[in-house]
Amino acid sequence: MGDSQSWTAVPSAAERARSVLAAAWSCAVTAEGGREEFVGAHTVAEDGRVLLHVPEDSTLLAAAICAPRGEPSAVLEFADVAPVPVRSRIRARLWMAGWFVHEDGHLAFRATRVVLRPPSGAVVVDLDEFSAAAPDTARSASSHSPSTGTD
Repeated sequence: MGDSQSWTAVPSAAERARSVLAAAWSCAVTAEGGREEFVGAHTVAEDGRVLLHVPEDSTLLAAAICAPRGEPSAVLEFADVAPVPVRSRIRARLWMAGWFVHEDGHLAFRATRVVLRPPSGAVVVDLDEFSAAAPDTARSASSHSPSTGTD
């Protein structure tokens, strides 16, 4: 008789959070200057920092330049959206609280708190684990539309 039990490794909260961040096409930023939505304007550094490339006329950029110590506080919001139409398309939300630093022509976001909210409930993600985690590539790939093959 063989062993009939099977198990699947479940990604940690930090890995799921990094997966949402890697798969997100857009982000909403709430800061002192108001709320702005950006599409295709962010990248993610190896350590989990969000690098935001904003237009020169952005109120967020103005807030970063004019803020005391040059570090405006903000909250970033990302969503993991299912690639196909289903009843609940938002599979998870990710909120990051922290501040922006203007560096090399873009805004680098330094998180002080990371919260992941999957359907099962909100989870505060440890910052060191978040920085060290890698996104779940299978989950990130499933968030994007399939390629048309016309590269």
